[in-house]
Amino acid sequence: MILQDQIIESDKTVKNLQNTNTEIGDELAYTIRTRNTLLASLVKNLAIADTFPEGL
Repeated sequence: MILQDQIIESDKTVKNLQNTNTEIGDELAYTIRTRNTLLASLVKNLAIADTFPEGL
């Protein structure tokens, strides 16, 4: 088997845990999902980082 360079895809979602219109002080669940979409490839030492806009 010859390993190939990986192809990484990711998506982000945010959900209001109160299931209402979002207001100041609400709890939110912020999720980042990442996957390697290429068979026969290897991912090592993956680091995920995301930045929030100033003021959040």
